[in-house]
Amino acid sequence: MKSVKEHVDYWDARYAKQKYNTVLHVDSTKSTKDRMRILSEWDHANPMIEAAIAKHRQIFGPRQDVRLLDFGCGVGRWYPILSSAPNGNPDGAFRYIGVDATKEAVELSRSKYGNHFVRVAPMEPLPFPDNHFHAIFSCTVLQHIVLAEMLAHTVKEIKRVLSDKNGMLFLIENVHTSKPLSHIHFRSAEAYRYLFDLENLAEVGSVVSVGQRHAVMVGKT
Repeated sequence: MKSVKEHVDYWDARYAKQKYNTVLHVDSTKSTKDRMRILSEWDHANPMIEAAIAKHRQIFGPRQDVRLLDFGCGVGRWYPILSSAPNGNPDGAFRYIGVDATKEAVELSRSKYGNHFVRVAPMEPLPFPDNHFHAIFSCTVLQHIVLAEMLAHTVKEIKRVLSDKNGMLFLIENVHTSKPLSHIHFRSAEAYRYLFDLENLAEVGSVVSVGQRHAVMVGKT
């Protein structure tokens, strides 16, 4: 992709056509069997991802005001996990908000999960004050930002709104060693540590989907 407009148009068209099948490699042109296999690969990893989030949630203690941003929330796939109360304890839940650049994605999320989602266009600042969120979660979003200026802006905004005191960053990104595609730029875990200037951003697990490895990374400011 050579421009921000091209990036926006690509995702607008993809959501308009595929709706809830847009994300996680679930292409509407695939067979039902293929789609179910891909979803199963991610569902199989959910307990590991959920356990990693719950473990690091403990750093904030028994509080009900721990704010989490789901950056690039898509159709709200992670809302049930990120907004839930571990072991039924409401003091262990996050106060969830999701943002996405695609209007249709936000509308689909709201229709399914309620008014927890906000649209923020690419290159616009996030509508939150500095250090606002205790945790930020982002799944397979940054790999789809291939423009250098858009990536720099995105990383800057994530760092700005994440608390600089024990703020938690959860990233799930494709670290497969393939050549970049038109809409995917594969980066290593080390590259993400460098981007966020977060030396303790460590891989705590991985998800293999469509033969490609996605690293689950957690870091603390």
